[in-house]
Amino acid sequence: MKKINKKAISRSFLIKLIIFLAAVVVLILFTVKETGIISSHSAKTNCELTAIKSAQTGRTRLNCPRKEIIIEKDKIVIDKTPEKTGKISEKDIKRVLADEMAYCWKKFGKGDLNVFSSKLFTSSSVCSVCAEVHFKDFPEKSIADLEDYLKNNKVPKKYSKENISYYNFMTKEQRDKYVFGVVPWTQWTPWGLAKDSIYSDNRISTKKDYAIIYKEYVPSTANSKTGAESRGHYIILKSFGDLANCCCNVLYE
Repeated sequence: MKKINKKAISRSFLIKLIIFLAAVVVLILFTVKETGIISSHSAKTNCELTAIKSAQTGRTRLNCPRKEIIIEKDKIVIDKTPEKTGKISEKDIKRVLADEMAYCWKKFGKGDLNVFSSKLFTSSSVCSVCAEVHFKDFPEKSIADLEDYLKNNKVPKKYSKENISYYNFMTKEQRDKYVFGVVPWTQWTPWGLAKDSIYSDNRISTKKDYAIIYKEYVPSTANSKTGAESRGHYIILKSFGDLANCCCNVLYE
């Protein structure tokens, strides 16, 4: 009778076990990576989907995590991922702010959705913070003319297929609702004609922290029915210190 080589069987079993365990480790690592990618993508799409659902049902239920933007003298980091490295210029800062403002405007429906539910007799200005902007170890300076940058640079195709500026992208949908496209500036755009109607900061101080905000003016149900008030949709960049005094009496968390 042929003898069974127990050592050979043990060696073969051990090799198969090692291969199996290695395969499991690779599968786990792949799954973790894919889950992270899916979760990151879902955080974006879920915000848009929940904004649409809130507008359709009249019940606000948003899933819109805030982004964290850290600007240093040699890098810009968004949600712990370097967006740009090397010497950071004023143009780099304006580009990042413009891009995040455009993204915030897009995910809340570009002015076409009434995301926040109204109350019967109380009108309110409701805000949701899309991103926090922090300067860290950045040279102290004042960065002017953000509005000019928005007017003179094209919005990326991922936000609009039209060949338009950031500024027009964030106001065009509203202009189309008015006769001859003339929009009351204090109603629909971040910058008003009068000093007390200017919501967004046009000059950025690297000593301050900022918030990129979607704001919706929500008239009471009674005022909406009678036509006394209408909805207003805004995208705002404002320092946290000035936020409470300028823009919002309800902050949606």
